[in-house]
Amino acid sequence: MNGPEFVLTLTAMGLFSGLVFSVIRTIGKLIERKQTGSGREVAELRAAVDALRAEIAEQQDQTQRLAELEERLDFAERLLARQAGQAKLPGGN
Repeated sequence: MNGPEFVLTLTAMGLFSGLVFSVIRTIGKLIERKQTGSGREVAELRAAVDALRAEIAEQQDQTQRLAELEERLDFAERLLARQAGQAKLPGGN
């Protein structure tokens, strides 16, 4: 094999290897796309996740408000109990 044939052989092997690599990469992307779903499905899932996050944030806010209301109710009950106890004592106003 002389110099030009050797260079042509290496070039052909390089081009063939590049072609095979491109085909394999394209197949990999297609498989990945099928596994993750179409763009519309991904967008719908992201929207659903965002909606769930908003709902969780709202529930956390409501839980905090409920805890504050429980504290206020406990305080009001203690005040009423104290006033009722003072009214029963002789000489209390």
